[in-house]
This record gives sequence, C-alpha cells and structure tokens, in this order.
Amino acid sequence: MRYTCSSWPIMDKIVAGGSGDIKWDYALPLTGMATLRFAGLPPEDWRYYAPPQHNLIYSRAPLEERQAVVSVMIGKMREEIGRIKNEPVEGGLTTFLHDAEVMGRKFRLDEIDSVIRILLGGGLDTTQALFGMAAVYLANNPDKRQQLIDELELIENAIEEFLRVFPPTQGNSRHATADVTVAGQLVKAEEHVFMSYAAANRDPVDYENPHDVDFCRENIRHLSFGIGPHRCIGSHLARLEARIMLETLLRKAPDYKLVGDGVRLADDIGTIAGFEQIRITV
Repeated sequence: MRYTCSSWPIMDKIVAGGSGDIKWDYALPLTGMATLRFAGLPPEDWRYYAPPQHNLIYSRAPLEERQAVVSVMIGKMREEIGRIKNEPVEGGLTTFLHDAEVMGRKFRLDEIDSVIRILLGGGLDTTQALFGMAAVYLANNPDKRQQLIDELELIENAIEEFLRVFPPTQGNSRHATADVTVAGQLVKAEEHVFMSYAAANRDPVDYENPHDVDFCRENIRHLSFGIGPHRCIGSHLARLEARIMLETLLRKAPDYKLVGDGVRLADDIGTIAGFEQIRITV
C-alpha cells in the first residue's frame, strides 16, 4: 500500500503537466525508494543512489568518471550502515544484518556493506528497465494496452510475460573449472560461457509462438530472475513494483502517447536491457 501511495502523486504530477519522462520522473525514483526502504536506508535519499547506479551501466562517460560518482554513493551508503547500527530501522535489512548471528558471531561491517551493495546493484535499475520495456510495448500495441485496461486482473500474468519476453538481465556468465559437454557442445576448462536468459525465455520447445506477447499464456517458466541458488532475492519485490507502476500508469494515463524523438533505447546496455529515455504525453 505504501508503494502504491508513492506512485500516485508522482504520476499525478506527470498527468497534471501533460507530459513527462516515465523513466526518469517516475520509474527510477519509485524503484529507488522501494529498494532503499527494503534495505533500511532512507528512501528519500534515492537521488544519491539510483542515478549513479544507472549511469554506471548506461552512460558513455569515461569509466573512471562513472566510478568516481559511484564511490561517493558507496561512501554515503557506508555512513548510513554505520549510523543504523546505533539507530536501528525497524524492518530494514541493514538492521537485521547488524542483529543477526551466523555460526556464533555477528556480521562484520564489511560483510554487511557487501550484502547491501549487491542489493542496491540488483534493485536500483532492473525493475525500472522492465517497466520501461512494458510501457513502450503497450504504447506501440494499443490493442494489448486496451486488453489490460479492460481486464486488469490479467496484470500479474502480464508482468510474467513481460519478464519472459523483455528480461532486464539478458543473461549471466560462468567460468568453467573443468571440461564439460552441454547439449553436444564441449566447454573446456578455463573458458567463459555466457548463458542467455533472453534466448532461453523464447525457446520454441517450451513456448508456442515464443516471440508473441500473450497475457493469457500459461505456465510461464522464465529465467529472468536466474535459477538455482543464485536466484534473485528481490524477485517478489520486483514483481510488486512492476505491477503497481504499470497499473498506476494505465489507471491514471490510459491514453498516454510516446513522444517520437523522446524515446531512446540505451545504445550500450551490457547485460541490462532498457530505455535511456521514455517521454510521453497524456
């Protein structure tokens, strides 16, 4: 409910102004606040975290320049982690880690720092990328948008279908420690293998018409949150964020239109696929 209430005034501001960038003015602040709240860090500080993390991945600025900005972000995060040790935040992951014991000992500050950094890295940019892909798709496919407006009960399954077709994290890599044969292909020790979640999600063996977006598709077993012990710890939060952001957009601005030159797919995305800009009029 708190996240829903946060999305309404932000979208209301865009609607009142008649236009806005639903990536920078809507999705990025909302996912930033939600991730920080989950971590137990001040959600109002999202501007110190979300843009630097996003620019580290998407910006074409020199790497040293991007890393310098992220270093400032990490410094602020460490200050907050230290403060929270003496000023616990109820329900926050940071407080939980300060209080927890594993094998009879407390977590060290550097261990807590590592956990929170991974959480921020995974939560600050991926969900806004998913929302952006879904919002642009619906704008370009008005029949699908109208279907969701008319049958809003389909939205949870629609989120799973968007995750399947437009996975924010396109894949991951692994280092082979020994020779192994996979599906007839020899992978030698010391070789690196990129595992494409995006390709697996469109495997025709598992999905009929795999390139089509079908909000009524059954048994959507996508790999967009990973698989096995390395599955995304924030998957349920990500689903909730995406659902609320999309539902709010469709309720508050059902006839939104993309601004032609104001929609730009990031041209250097690494393993996270998303838009750099999504300007709309309402």
